[in-house]
Amino acid sequence: MDRHEKKGNVIPLPDLENRLLQRGMDYFAEGKYGEAATMFSEAKSIGGDNPVLYHALLAAYLKQGNDLAAEKIAEEMLAKKIGDEETLDIYLFILLHRGEYGKLQKLTASLLADGEMRADRKERFLALQKACQELAQRQPLPEETVSLSKKNKKEKYQRPSYNKKKDGLKAEIIFGENRVEAIRQIADIGEEELPQLLPEILSYLADPERDPFVKTVLLHKLYSLHYTGTVKVAKFGRKTGLDLARYGPVDQVPFVRDVKGKIEERLEQSNPSLMEHALSLADRFFMAVYPLERDFRDAGIWCDAFIFTAESYLSSGLSGTGGTGDMPVPEDGDEEFRKAVEWILRAERCYV
Repeated sequence: MDRHEKKGNVIPLPDLENRLLQRGMDYFAEGKYGEAATMFSEAKSIGGDNPVLYHALLAAYLKQGNDLAAEKIAEEMLAKKIGDEETLDIYLFILLHRGEYGKLQKLTASLLADGEMRADRKERFLALQKACQELAQRQPLPEETVSLSKKNKKEKYQRPSYNKKKDGLKAEIIFGENRVEAIRQIADIGEEELPQLLPEILSYLADPERDPFVKTVLLHKLYSLHYTGTVKVAKFGRKTGLDLARYGPVDQVPFVRDVKGKIEERLEQSNPSLMEHALSLADRFFMAVYPLERDFRDAGIWCDAFIFTAESYLSSGLSGTGGTGDMPVPEDGDEEFRKAVEWILRAERCYV
């Protein structure tokens, strides 16, 4: 079958739970975290103990900044043994972020007394317990004041200061293995913190073994803080140098806009449902591979590849959020088209 041939309008996944989940994922990809949380919550009320819904809802609450709701859903996940170590780590850092040091001390003490655990986790819990004890005892630091007047009147301003303990914990979270909490902490990086975190950020970007999605989030943060200079980025077995100030973030890349524009042009009138799935797939892909897309050519072929893959997801009943399973690579079509589909499926696996 020619890759331009259409299969007709595609009906979304039939059960309500999956439709709500997919709609929530679309909202999440658009940065509409409140709407995403609403969709996930409704789906959860239907789907019971579906781990995917719990993880999605937790991520939406964290991105929304709703720490209290995130804490409650994490507690529920732990009670149901959903996510295990990863959920526990997220829960611990939610408590840390909310300043619930007493609760953290009791929990870490309980975990340490519980018996067997890996040496690295035991060391981490001991360090966290010690930090919480110190933070609980610490009084708020007085604001530094500077006299700005030679007269008797004094004006005060707040001078930002770098808190080594706090930002050391932030660095540990960002460069750890927990993607959700890393993304949350990256969003909070300010200009004052960047100089201290920059060496580790640059090292993370150049490490071929680290999370490609988190690398994109870090690159966006550097761009938003007006970082100048070339950074080395290693992703998917490739290495490249990137001048952020000149290249811009992923949503401003001309090739990305061109591909998404062609998808909309092809499907907006004939098959809007398939269009939404293909666009969502494209957003996830380009977030994962950025900035490697600058070496791609022929937006038309990539448009065809996203539509083909989205159709395959829908016809196989997959949600298109990392669950590639045994998705087939097309045997017909030209070589560049097959390579594009292979690229898309490879990038999807980073969302598993």
